Amino acid sequence: MPEMTAEVAVIYAHMTCVPGMRHMWTVQRHAKSNRLGHDLMLAAISIAHRIPILTGNVADFERIDHHFPLPGVYQPMQARWHVRPVCEVPLPPFDKAAEESDEITLPTL
Repeated sequence: MPEMTAEVAVIYAHMTCVPGMRHMWTVQRHAKSNRLGHDLMLAAISIAHRIPILTGNVADFERIDHHFPLPGVYQPMQARWHVRPVCEVPLPPFDKAAEESDEITLPTL
């Protein structure tokens, strides 16, 4: 896991000042749970360390990218970049029907 640095903290702080993203950093009154999301923190880490995000839930990251350009957002189940990466990212082949294998690992950056 990449480090939570001062640069990450500054980016995260800026993200929490954008009214259009308030729902991502405050507890909603009528929400079923009082859990705060971590998408802004993950996005700040991604930006600071220039690491694309691989996720099954791209909607919030697409919203974040509108205000703070992300270095890439990839949805592996669709094998699709929702936010194009800033550099080439080699990804292993992914087959939803294949059994899990310890032989195939994600590349390190």
